[in-house]
Amino acid sequence: MKIDEPNLSGASVSAGRTQSPASVSREESARKTGAARPEGHDRVELSSITGQVSGALRSEAKGRSERVAALAHQYEPGRYQPSARQVSRALVSESLAASAAHPNPRR
Repeated sequence: MKIDEPNLSGASVSAGRTQSPASVSREESARKTGAARPEGHDRVELSSITGQVSGALRSEAKGRSERVAALAHQYEPGRYQPSARQVSRALVSESLAASAAHPNPRR
């Protein structure tokens, strides 16, 4: 990103934010002294909810994999006989859900 603004003399620009000359000099001195994190910088901490979400996603993926494996086990020898009514309802429901999520702007 290039910013050509004469009013920013003496300030540095990074990631869309400006830093005052004082914070730049603190940053430079921290680099020279080897400090791990200069004063005045943001810090991010993720809550334990991320672990819970990750676990739920893994559990869902495992359940889906097991279901696909069971269907494949029935399909290969020709024992899988899906209900035509259930298949048609699922296809229509999926189509309606997709069109609701992505409406056609040409209509």
